[in-house]
Amino acid sequence: MLVIRDIEKFRSSGTAVTIGKFDGVHIGHRKIIEILMKEKKDLEACVFTFDIQKDNSVLETENRICSENEKEKILEGLGIEKLVLFPFNKETAAIEARDFVKDILFEKLKCRLLVVGDDFRFGKNRAGDTELLKEMSTELGFRLIVIKREEFEGSPVSSSRIREELKNKNFEKARHMLG
Repeated sequence: MLVIRDIEKFRSSGTAVTIGKFDGVHIGHRKIIEILMKEKKDLEACVFTFDIQKDNSVLETENRICSENEKEKILEGLGIEKLVLFPFNKETAAIEARDFVKDILFEKLKCRLLVVGDDFRFGKNRAGDTELLKEMSTELGFRLIVIKREEFEGSPVSSSRIREELKNKNFEKARHMLG
């Protein structure tokens, strides 16, 4: 798997992309990646995530479920070919949702298939959502697949929920959600 920290150096003729923090790479993440791998055809499988530094004043760093190295190994094991670690800072946090889709996903990454969860939010003030993605997929000509969130015991699976279960020493529940 190729890890890319400078998006200006990204090269591809076409990618199948999913976006997120992927902390812990839980069963919801795995479902998204499984569908991405199944639907990608001749596109390169790409995970777009954020390089959040410990001293980042824009986004508080939280207790991570797994290290960056562990996350990279898991993603590579799932078949991901390229991992983009996009810097998250005041400048990148201010990118408008439409500009993010057009300039970064479509033009820089050559995204031709995007797979996201139904609760996906992005862009400045988290203004972008799956409705905007549906509109822009038609406008720009990329395929969009929106996946329903995975649930465990009647509630959505999330990294925050897994961290809470770990904090409360509910290791079996956390293990189940991590897959």
